[in-house]
Amino acid sequence: MFDLKKGLTIFQKEILDILRDKRTIISMIVVPILIIPILTYGVTWFAKIQMKKMMEKEAVVILQNAQNFPALRDALQKEEKIRIIENILDTTAAIAMLRDETAQAIIIIPQQWDSLKFTLGQIPYDTLQILSLKTKEEAQIVVNRLNQKIEELRKEYSKQLLLRAGMDAEILKPFEISQVDVSTPTEIGGKLLGMMLPYMLILLTLSGAMYPAMDLTAGEKERGTMETLLISPASRLDIVFGKFLTILTVSIVTALLTIFSIFFTSSGLFLTISEEIRTKLNLHIDFTIVATVLVLLIPLSATFSALLMTLSLLAKSYKEAQSYVSPMVIVTIFPAMMSMFPGVKTNLAFSLIPILNVSLLVKDAFTGTLEPLYLITAFFSSIVVAAIAMRICVVTFNKESVLFRI
Repeated sequence: MFDLKKGLTIFQKEILDILRDKRTIISMIVVPILIIPILTYGVTWFAKIQMKKMMEKEAVVILQNAQNFPALRDALQKEEKIRIIENILDTTAAIAMLRDETAQAIIIIPQQWDSLKFTLGQIPYDTLQILSLKTKEEAQIVVNRLNQKIEELRKEYSKQLLLRAGMDAEILKPFEISQVDVSTPTEIGGKLLGMMLPYMLILLTLSGAMYPAMDLTAGEKERGTMETLLISPASRLDIVFGKFLTILTVSIVTALLTIFSIFFTSSGLFLTISEEIRTKLNLHIDFTIVATVLVLLIPLSATFSALLMTLSLLAKSYKEAQSYVSPMVIVTIFPAMMSMFPGVKTNLAFSLIPILNVSLLVKDAFTGTLEPLYLITAFFSSIVVAAIAMRICVVTFNKESVLFRI
């Protein structure tokens, strides 16, 4: 028979033991608080350094048949950080230079072009080719610069042709195109947070439950302290409840610390961006979002806690438990990543699928598109899944062959 007081006593005892365990403290507190700022600022800093290096590095451009388009040659010679090579006419040899990164791009001007055509104002209906390796980031930066310069020359040449024909050059631009984004700053900022945050929350919730689950089951078997609990006045149901509540608490604390860490990190990063971009974004986490996340994460944490506890019970050592629970990370990753996939929207079917429903609905909460029906459906379906997982855990804990496996 279940005794709540005894179950809470077990919970208190396990919490104290957990707080003495360095591995759990690291996964519950240190990782959520430190890993997000380190990753965010570290990746941003590294990306800026790499971009600066690529922009400052001299680019080599092989220009074939340069005499047929002297305006392009002159324009590229005036460009900083671009060096032109004109004496390599063998395209195969030029491509080899692309592959060994001694050159970043090849411009092939058609043989049919010559300076006379351009002087007379004739139109060269041919294709100017730019060869590069799209797998090389540096090459693509150079190609973008080349495309911009060639487009400027093409527009200028078109204007000259029209002027010689006695036509207004404005005919090339008969009307303007204006793209207006009516998204609010909150929606734009919410989209950015809503893509990555669900994935990180789900995985950190899982990792927060993983270490205490292994320590309170397989770890106690290995240390020989499980028998001490079994001969105490507490029933097995009390013991399961106390251990489960401990694992659940650690998992939820990890999720909460993750939310607050992301909030403070995004706020700090927000201050480092330009004023123009800052006015277009509104990165914030209000009470409604936090409440929604908790409504979804509590039953998910309960499911993780019960399943991880069950799997760890099957092991006779901490190391063996690690091999049992590791596949759960792989199973969790794909549905957790669905928030980052374009075009994937929450519907009634998705709101019934564990993990996937949390991933999509947390994203909806941040973007302001949350449907109450899907939230209610996801919550109760997660409760059912958590109850089934808890039942499996209780049945497993009552098996002597599992508890005293040697």
